[in-house]
Amino acid sequence: MIGEFKAGLQDSLGSRELYTALGNEAAVAKAHILEGNLHFGWGDFESVLASFNEGLDMRRKLGDRKGEAGALGSIGVVFDEMKHWKEARRYHMESLDISRGLGDRIFEARTLNNLGETNLNLGNKVVAAESCDAALVIFQELGELVEQVNVHNNLGRIAHADGRYEAAKLSFARALAGGLALGLAIARAASRFYLARLLADDKSLVFSLPDAISALQAVLKETVVLEAPNLEADIKRELAAALACTG
Repeated sequence: MIGEFKAGLQDSLGSRELYTALGNEAAVAKAHILEGNLHFGWGDFESVLASFNEGLDMRRKLGDRKGEAGALGSIGVVFDEMKHWKEARRYHMESLDISRGLGDRIFEARTLNNLGETNLNLGNKVVAAESCDAALVIFQELGELVEQVNVHNNLGRIAHADGRYEAAKLSFARALAGGLALGLAIARAASRFYLARLLADDKSLVFSLPDAISALQAVLKETVVLEAPNLEADIKRELAAALACTG
């Protein structure tokens, strides 16, 4: 994994140098974004932001509004990962304004979904639900099945945070069904994780903690194989908390 990251980064840096020498600024901007994505996979968020901001500046210089919206959204996602949610919201909102102005409905919906997650983390559950609902409507109209899975997971998380357990179960079940049907390994693992957390919290069930622990242990094994470190860390945290409740 380390070797692949270094090789990919080295290739990107080499291509950027060549594109710079050729004066191909559009390709240089793309290289900066690619380098940011490589750093993102490595968890080096400061380097990610540096690369994405370089790409953003160049796309603004070129008047590439679609590329600008994409770079703004990517920066917003980085701030989400860093838990700097107010900054994330600012970048997502700017990206949303541009994508709406361009009539890019897919990117508009993706940004709305990201905003839903950001607002959930800020405690704005009503706004978060409205944002994800709007994203879902667009994806349904466009027939974007993969994107709908991600929205259903977010809607489930919002309902869970709001104590609406039945609504949360329904959303997670829809996401899981979509993930299974479309072969989306990470998405279906996330759905199983969210359902397991729900088992531990839903007091309407008769002592659901053992079931939650079993579910978390099962999805942890699945996630380790998938090499999804962020999700794996979340599952381990929740499993530790659940096991502590049994002591």
